[in-house]
Amino acid sequence: MNTGDPSNRAVRRTVVQPNRKHRTLCLALSVAALVLLAACGSSSTKAKAGSTTSSAAQTAPTTAPTTAAAAPVSATSNAALGQILVDSKGFTVYVFDSDKNGTIACVNQCANAWPPVTLTAGATLPTTGALAADLTTVARPDGAQQVAYKGRPVYRFGGDTKPGDTKGEGVLNLWHAVKLSQAGGGTTATTAAPAPAPAPVNPY
Repeated sequence: MNTGDPSNRAVRRTVVQPNRKHRTLCLALSVAALVLLAACGSSSTKAKAGSTTSSAAQTAPTTAPTTAAAAPVSATSNAALGQILVDSKGFTVYVFDSDKNGTIACVNQCANAWPPVTLTAGATLPTTGALAADLTTVARPDGAQQVAYKGRPVYRFGGDTKPGDTKGEGVLNLWHAVKLSQAGGGTTATTAAPAPAPAPVNPY
């Protein structure tokens, strides 16, 4: 073959030039693909990191604030009876002599006239305070937890219409306001003359 032939040189140029363009195009496509893959990888990493952070925020445990238990009963001074126990609303609380050995005798109609002092659902007795050591609970037949002072369940009287009333004191000689003695804080019957109970009242 005569390499000096102009026609041969023209043919060689038409073959070489497309190959250069093809390589250039392939190189450009490869670079674009690498850039695209890098961008996708970065977005995926950010998305995973964001998902982890969001998941951690959703599963983080929350701690509900706790409040100290309020005393269901407290001591107050009464002009006729001296130091007595009252409930959280200031009403006098009483003990029933028929409640013995942890057995609650005041149920049904009796409990309507003498509502038991009970803890609300989920509530607990206070662990500190002047009366904390003397307060316990007794399970009632309906499952409610009745507050007890020195082991004796305590009640309100339906005839007491306002804080400070002591109309249940001495009813049938079975009901007594919880009077705090000077020695030991025991419960005793008052020596004062009992106020007349409203009629009719079913004490038990």
